[in-house]
Amino acid sequence: AVEKAEVKKDPVKTEDKKAVPAANPPYPGILFKTGSKGINVERIQRAVGLEEKDVSGTYDAKTVIAVKAYQKRKKLGVDGITGKKTWEMLF
Repeated sequence: AVEKAEVKKDPVKTEDKKAVPAANPPYPGILFKTGSKGINVERIQRAVGLEEKDVSGTYDAKTVIAVKAYQKRKKLGVDGITGKKTWEMLF
């Protein structure tokens, strides 16, 4: 007997449209800095350890501080901007 494969829903989004961290999201090719918005900013905010209440999807002052601390810990250039090197270290 042939078993049918179970069809899985897209794991990146949940019913309430909040981002679920992708396993290894590829670098989207843009710099994330103050004022950047979106699902990738939420991923960055979670990856650098912001508390869930501070995960807004907007790259704000708290995000810059957390990214700078992360960059310092990982011995990256410390500028508070998430570019290719920081992204690839995060994910």
